[in-house]
Amino acid sequence: FGRVSFVCGSCGRIRLWTGLSMEGKLFTETSGGGSWVNPAYDPDKDLTKLTNETLPNPENYLDPQNKSDSRPKLAELIQGKILDRASKEEEVDTRKGKVIKFGWMEGVLMRCLLNIWGTMLFLRLTWVVGQAGIWQGLLVITLCNVVTWLSALSLSAISSNGQIGAGGVYYVISRVLGPAIGGSIGLTFTIANTISVGTYTVGFAESFSDLLQDAVPGWNGIVDHGCEVGGCRDNDIRIIGGVTLCLFLLLTFAGMDWVTRVQKFLLVLLIFAQADMFLGSVLDPKSGTFYVEKNPEGVIQPLTQDQRHAYGYTGWSLETAKQNLNPSWVPGLLDNKPGFFETFGVFFTAVTGIVAGANLSGDLKDPSMAIPKGTLLSIVITYISYGFFALQTGFAFNNRASGIAEEYRSFNNRSVFRNGSGYLIQDPLYQNSSFSNISKPYIELPDWTDCSDQANHYRDYLKVYALPNADQLNLTTYNVTNLYDKWNTQHNPEGNCTYGSGQNQMSMTYMTFTGWLSYGGCYAASLSSAIASLVGAPRILQAVGKDSIYPGVSFFEKGYNANNDPFRGYILVTIVAMGFVMLADLNSVGILASNFFLASYCLMNLSCFFAEYTQAPSWRPSFKYYNKWVSLVSALLCLALMFAMAWIYATATVICQIILFAYIYYRKPEANWGSSADALTFNSAVTNTQAVTDSPDHIKNYRPNILVLTGNPVHRPSLVDFANIITKNRSLLVCGHIIQDEGPVDILDRKERAQQWLKDRLVPGFYVAARNQQLSVGARDCMTIAGLGKLSPNMVLIGFKSNWRDDLDGNADYMEIMYSAFDLQMSFAILRCKGGLDFSYWGWGSKLDDTMVDNILQFKDKPKSGTIDVWWLFDDGGLTLLIPHIIKTRKEFKDCKIRVFFLATKSDQLDEETRNLTLMLSKFRIEYSEVIVIPLAMLSWAADDTTKADFQSMISGAGIEEADLQSEEEKTNRYLRLGEVMSHYSSSSELVVSTLPLPQQGQTSPALYSAWLDSISKDLPSTVFVRGNQEPVLTFYS
Repeated sequence: FGRVSFVCGSCGRIRLWTGLSMEGKLFTETSGGGSWVNPAYDPDKDLTKLTNETLPNPENYLDPQNKSDSRPKLAELIQGKILDRASKEEEVDTRKGKVIKFGWMEGVLMRCLLNIWGTMLFLRLTWVVGQAGIWQGLLVITLCNVVTWLSALSLSAISSNGQIGAGGVYYVISRVLGPAIGGSIGLTFTIANTISVGTYTVGFAESFSDLLQDAVPGWNGIVDHGCEVGGCRDNDIRIIGGVTLCLFLLLTFAGMDWVTRVQKFLLVLLIFAQADMFLGSVLDPKSGTFYVEKNPEGVIQPLTQDQRHAYGYTGWSLETAKQNLNPSWVPGLLDNKPGFFETFGVFFTAVTGIVAGANLSGDLKDPSMAIPKGTLLSIVITYISYGFFALQTGFAFNNRASGIAEEYRSFNNRSVFRNGSGYLIQDPLYQNSSFSNISKPYIELPDWTDCSDQANHYRDYLKVYALPNADQLNLTTYNVTNLYDKWNTQHNPEGNCTYGSGQNQMSMTYMTFTGWLSYGGCYAASLSSAIASLVGAPRILQAVGKDSIYPGVSFFEKGYNANNDPFRGYILVTIVAMGFVMLADLNSVGILASNFFLASYCLMNLSCFFAEYTQAPSWRPSFKYYNKWVSLVSALLCLALMFAMAWIYATATVICQIILFAYIYYRKPEANWGSSADALTFNSAVTNTQAVTDSPDHIKNYRPNILVLTGNPVHRPSLVDFANIITKNRSLLVCGHIIQDEGPVDILDRKERAQQWLKDRLVPGFYVAARNQQLSVGARDCMTIAGLGKLSPNMVLIGFKSNWRDDLDGNADYMEIMYSAFDLQMSFAILRCKGGLDFSYWGWGSKLDDTMVDNILQFKDKPKSGTIDVWWLFDDGGLTLLIPHIIKTRKEFKDCKIRVFFLATKSDQLDEETRNLTLMLSKFRIEYSEVIVIPLAMLSWAADDTTKADFQSMISGAGIEEADLQSEEEKTNRYLRLGEVMSHYSSSSELVVSTLPLPQQGQTSPALYSAWLDSISKDLPSTVFVRGNQEPVLTFYS
């Protein structure tokens, strides 16, 4: 039962639980001895009878959002009772069929081997070595495998960092880099796999066409006639490839179980084919191989030893290796402009199979273990095999050959033209002046490996002129005309060598011992790779559709049968792949596929780098053999190789990535995946906030960071919109809510709802709440807790309290908010709108009239074209002038003009005052249309009787003491006159910005102060009273 230690609560001594007796008694052993105790053990009593707590259980963590219904909430634990939960309707899976889950060998290793041992092993590996030479060919193979190995390390790290869902590489990248990059790479990787389907299908069609040409009597092509070598039968490739692709589709419809059964057989066939490739390199029987060919009369016969050597075969030979050591970039039917990066691009398609297992992560029993283990092992195995067969090709096959068996026999003195005693047949055209520059006394066949221009011209001469004439003159009993039937079968004006490892895709078949296993291996490789990509691409597309981040893609989300097979995706991928099959060019399609795969691997490595770089607590991969800097170098390597291989394709891919990224970035879908991009954003925010806090303040860096006291922001949308016009994602906006409700309040829920409302209204801002029954105290709490460091509000904005006469105590408390702001050295502003700012009284679901809608949306995207009147009455540091300048830069007010009003103390020097103030505005670089100077003496005139009467009516019953009215009589008259002047000039403007008059704390009656503001602004349009904290926010200097 084990010994479990604990500390005794009463004595403090360590005790050990050593087990339970058969009667359920607990034996406790202490430092002072042991004794039996009976804790009234009840074997039928479970944990739920004792506590609401739950024990750690893996099932509680299966939900990616970590919302487990079985785990109690904090409130339930504190209150000691289970709260009502919202019932959830469980989806019942009605799909039928057998669910197939695979282990690491058949699910990853086997699929990767089948995909990596692809078409290129049989049709293009010999071409790579024949063109690039041994050392550069091995360099191509090594470079490709270095890229895939480093990418596999990143993939292994990411795939071992928790449970992977369906979608493979897309799921990995999207959950690490976020939907913007993950979504774009998901579609890109789908395209890459789709192109791969076309690549492998074309490879199958080319190999099958070669087989028909060699093994079917009388076969002369379906549409393309008279072409005996690969590279000139494009229409036949299109026909065979189209039919083959349809058969691939039917096989995928048969289900994952059948695909796996077929692939097991194909893997065995591939292994036997490679064994045949090795045997053929060491066995060179005089009777030839088991492969067949057509003789000049079209009769099927075994491939003879002489013909095999004429194709370029030598067996293992140091002399051949010396000739093949260096590159030999010779254009041919397979590629008219070969080069290092062209061979890299073609071959890289072969090694892209490393993600074959990861693509089917949803079908694996344990993806986190299976993907690293199976993928890395498959890379090692295939690299060794590719490297060996590359060496074998360089040592055992010439890179160029004529394919004329008679030339090989002539070289070995066994020809009708030459034996040990010399040349035997005279050239019938030797005396013909038309051929004097090429004819010889005797017909001297060139070396079968001599592919110089001189030798090729002589072969053209022999085939077209000399040999037919020799037969006509009966110079020999042997028909020599057909000896050059394999020369220039394309009927070009000038013939070239079309055999040898660098020119003919059949070279691997000629190297094997049976030939038939080579075809079987090629078909197995093409079938397995094509099916793996045809199965993988739709599953990636299905995962993208499930995430609903691109419009229209969700159509392909639906799965069928128990394995959730994406039949719709199968059909789409088949249709698109058919387009690439119609290109009928294996090299071009292969380079295009390699380009997209390199882009995918680039982002996969970036995923690992960013995940490690951000050091998010959730980044805990069980696979430890990776390094973030290696991942970054690998990503840069992939990007560099993309452009070195085909810069046009690379540029187009990058542009597509940017477009897809931009769409998601600006659309901002609801995708909370906990990506490293989010972690990086958090790290950057913390770092930048710390940097801002540590840097000294400077007037040029001033921004109005606003705490707008909205209460519930839903109730005062126009107040929020006005604050947003000032901040507009360029400074801080915080909506403050003082909760005065008694009883329990779910502040977290309110915060989430308010933040979501701000997001839906496209207002970049934050929400902060404080609980206090006294508004001013709660407001001060908001001022002190909102923000972080210097990224905190420096200005408070509130709405004008229009019901101040009816709530005198509340009005006094309201004024305390202003005093609190000034105590904290914050600026302060009050906004008044004619229609009011508080719409909380309007019933939920009630129909809004047009006036109400206009009031709610008055600051929301509605262009205005009037004037912004700025009444800069007192020097508050310049905030009264800066705020309207900022508002003028927003699209809602960009067509408005600013008029600035000043007060002048010297009535007889108004022109000079105007010039001085105009010069000051110019130095401040504030755009204005007009400057109006008001003599300060005008405010000392007696207010109009009507104005006085209205004011008396306003303050009647407001509880203002007569003594207060008497002491403030002069100031009251000044503000009444100010209201008259402002009404005269600004009653028709779009917005009025005025310096906020300040009361004297403890002396000015709150009701009287509110009456002043009310009297000043009652006949004005939307008005904002602004008062800076007397610190400058404007400067003349740059």
